[in-house]
Amino acid sequence: MKPRGLSASERIDYWKELTVALEEAIPFYEHVNSLISLGRAQRWRVRGLKGLSTKGGILLDAGIGPGNMSASAIEILAPQTVVGLDPSPKMLREAKETGKRFRGADLHLVRGIFETLPFRAGVFSAVVCGFSLRDALDLEGALSEFRRALSRRGKLLIIDIGKPDNPLARFIYKRYLRLIVPLLARVATRWITKGNPWNWLALTYEDLPQNNRLEGIITHSFGKVERRGSHFGFVNRIIAERAE
Repeated sequence: MKPRGLSASERIDYWKELTVALEEAIPFYEHVNSLISLGRAQRWRVRGLKGLSTKGGILLDAGIGPGNMSASAIEILAPQTVVGLDPSPKMLREAKETGKRFRGADLHLVRGIFETLPFRAGVFSAVVCGFSLRDALDLEGALSEFRRALSRRGKLLIIDIGKPDNPLARFIYKRYLRLIVPLLARVATRWITKGNPWNWLALTYEDLPQNNRLEGIITHSFGKVERRGSHFGFVNRIIAERAE
């Protein structure tokens, strides 16, 4: 999901720049996420995980980042094992620090990308993506890999920003991400060096499918999908089940 018109090599370069920006944001990651979501980011994670209703088993946190989604998943779903996947070694180190607070779960951290998961088929009872799917190089490829890695009746949970189908709501949200979010992040972090990692949020949003189309893409991959939007479609909570 990258800006339209880029070649394959340009998309990879773009994705690498995005990864660097996310790494720069690590010290302020959760604080700024809470600020720009008006304090609701953690609430959205918890609601999504409670709706997953999958207890035990092996859980994949795809795009684990600093580990906040995994921490909530362990508390709510009590998986036997959590595998945290991220392309960034720095994010994995941060997740390892977060993991020291985990109780009752075996945590494994793996460097990798969504489109080529380094796992055998059918190994996970659940896959969770907390504010990470929009950063995929290839949306359809990522969904195909998630489905392959899930066991029969395994579930995929996606919590992420949405792109409203209503044109006015979409226009307002785009301006919020492009103008207000970088300003809030700059003030909150006192960011004075060149560049601002939160400028990338508007860029990754640019190529995100509108909500109804995104639901259709996921339905095509999984068959059974439940999407609940909130805040005029600005947030998506999606649960897909591998039916076969």
